[in-house]
Amino acid sequence: MKKGLCVLFFSFLTFCLEASHIVGGHFELVHSEGFNYQLSLNLFIDRAPIDQGLADIDAVIEVGIYSRSNHQRLALIALPLVSEAVLPYSNDACAGDGLAIELIRYSTSIVLSEETYREAAGYYVIWERCCRNAAIENIETPEDVGNIFYLAFPPVTRSGERFINSSPTFSNFLGDFACVDRPFELNFGGVDADGDRLAYSLVTPQKGESFFNNPIPPPPAEYPFPPQLVDWTTGFNSTQAIPGAPALGIEANTGRLFMTPTDPGLFVFAIRCEEFRNDIKIGETIIDFQLLVLVCSPFQPPSIQMFLQDGQPYVENDLITLQPDDELCFDLEVNDLDIGDKITLQAISTTEDVLPPTLFPRVEGFIGEDGSASFQLCWDRCFFKEDNSPYIFDVIASDGACPDPNQAILRVQLLPIPAPNQLPIVSATLPGLQGSFLIDELITFEVNALDLDEDSIRLFAVGNGFDLAAVGAVFPEVIGKESVQSTFLWQPDCSLTTSNGQSDTYLIDFIAEDISNCDEQTLLSVTLQVSDVFFSDEGFAPANVFSPNDDGFNDEFYFEQLPPENCLFSFQGITIYNRWGKEVYQSNDKNFRWNGVDIATGVYFYSLDFKGKMYRGTVSLIR
Repeated sequence: MKKGLCVLFFSFLTFCLEASHIVGGHFELVHSEGFNYQLSLNLFIDRAPIDQGLADIDAVIEVGIYSRSNHQRLALIALPLVSEAVLPYSNDACAGDGLAIELIRYSTSIVLSEETYREAAGYYVIWERCCRNAAIENIETPEDVGNIFYLAFPPVTRSGERFINSSPTFSNFLGDFACVDRPFELNFGGVDADGDRLAYSLVTPQKGESFFNNPIPPPPAEYPFPPQLVDWTTGFNSTQAIPGAPALGIEANTGRLFMTPTDPGLFVFAIRCEEFRNDIKIGETIIDFQLLVLVCSPFQPPSIQMFLQDGQPYVENDLITLQPDDELCFDLEVNDLDIGDKITLQAISTTEDVLPPTLFPRVEGFIGEDGSASFQLCWDRCFFKEDNSPYIFDVIASDGACPDPNQAILRVQLLPIPAPNQLPIVSATLPGLQGSFLIDELITFEVNALDLDEDSIRLFAVGNGFDLAAVGAVFPEVIGKESVQSTFLWQPDCSLTTSNGQSDTYLIDFIAEDISNCDEQTLLSVTLQVSDVFFSDEGFAPANVFSPNDDGFNDEFYFEQLPPENCLFSFQGITIYNRWGKEVYQSNDKNFRWNGVDIATGVYFYSLDFKGKMYRGTVSLIR
C-alpha cells in the first residue's frame, strides 16, 4: 500500500467511522422444497475497530411480510443472526485495522402457504433500521435517517398452479473504496436460480419511519406504502449519486457499477434489481449501499523487462526457442519509482495451456533503493507440447497500489525443444496380447521393457477400470537400467462371479516409464477374457434302479454324468433314505457308488445337493 494513501486514509476514518453504522444490505428469499423458503437479510455494517465485537448488533430482528394489494401485514418473522464475515478487498494489502465492512446475515426457514400467499399482486417483506453514517455527503441529515430493506415476491400459486420462484442472490460484494480520478468498478450482479431475467437501475434510497430516537420501529399492522425516500443534498440524485466523469452508473443487464469519481467523500446509493419471467415482472430487490471515495496518493505503474541468456533484453512477442542444453532461467527486472513497493508476479496463459509450477521460484519482492526488484522466469525441462508449438503467456507484475494494483504486462512466446529420446519398448509373451481363460485357471506371462538409450526405466501395470490387487492379480513393479522384466500372475477365482456362466473382459495396461527423460511412457495393453462354465441340467436323468447281485451288470447306484459345475452350482453331497426317512447312505464324493450291501430290496429316496440347486428322486433296489 502506498504510504501517502495510508495517512489520508486513516485520518479520514477517524472522522467517519467513530462507531458502527449500517453500510447497506438486501433481502433474499430462496425456495427450498414444497412451500418452504429460506428468508435472509444480508446487512452490511462498518466497524472501527473490527474487533469491537457484536455488542451493538441486533441478535434477532423482526420483519414484516405484507400484501401488495392492501399493504396489510400477513406475518411477523423473527430472523436470528446466523453468521458474520468481513468483506474481502480486491487487493488484500489495502485492508487496514481502521476499516472493515462486515456482512451480518440473518436467516430462518419460513412457510408460504398456498392458502395465504396466492394474490396475483404479490407480496413484499420489509424492515427498517436507523441510522446511517453522519459523514455521508449526498443526503440530508444522514445521522437521523434510517434504512429500509425491501424485497417484493410473487404468489406461490397462479391460476391454481404452483409458481415456484427464488429471488436473486448476491455474493460479489467487496469492501473496496474508490480513488478520485481513477476508474472504479464493482459487480452488483446477482444470480437467479430460476433463470429469470434481471434488470438493474439506480434509484433513490429509502428511509421509512425510523430515525435517531426511534431506530427500530416495529412492523406496523398496515404499512404506509410506498416508503419514504431520502432527501438528496443539492446537486445529487439517483443518477448523480456520486459525482464523476462519468458519474456513478450501472449496466442494466449485468449489474456492473462503474465511474471515475471526481470528489472525495462518503456516498450512499441504491440499486433496484427487477426480476422478469417471460417478460413479466414478478419481483424486485432494493440493495442499499454506501461507498468511500478517497484522494489517493499518486501512483507510478511498474514496468517489466526480461533478459535472454546472452544478456540482451527480450522483445515482447518474439519467439524464444529453448534448446535441450540451454539454461532454463531468464532474469526479470521490475522497475517502479515507489521505493519499497511490494511487487507480485504471476503468469497467465493466453490459451488453455497449463504452465509449469516452477515458472517463478519467487513470486513476491520489494522495490529497492535503486528502483527495481529482480526475479527469474524458470522453465521446466519437461514442459513441451507433442505438436512442438510454442507456449504463449503473459508475465504480469502487480504493485501494491490501492484499491486496485497497477500492472505491467509482458507477453512471452516460448518454444521448448525436447531432448532426443527413444521411448521404451514393451513386449509380452502372451500370444496376440490377448487370451481366454476359465475361472481357477492360472494366467501367467512375462512382460519386458527395453530402452535403446540405456535410460533408467520403471515397469508397472494398472487395471483399466479395476484394481489389480483387488481381483488378486500380481505384477511386481521393477526399476532398472536399459532392460527390465516382471512376471504377471493371476488365478481368477469365484469371487469375481455373480451370474451363471459369467464372462468378463479385463484390460490391463503395462507401462514402461522413462524416468531418465521426463517420465515419458510407453503403454502396452493386454486383453484377458475370464469366463465361468455355463451351468445347465438339461438331459440330467439319473438311473432309478440297480441290482446289487454281483452279476457285473448294474450292480451299483451312481450318476453317470452330472451337470457341469461352475462357481454357482457344484456337487456338495448325496444322502439316501429308506421309506421311513432313515438315512442309509451319505457321500460328499461326486464319484460315489452305492452298492446297497446289507440293504433290503425296495424303493429308496435320494437328495442331491448341487450348491444352490437340490435334486430329489427315487431309486429301486432289486436283487
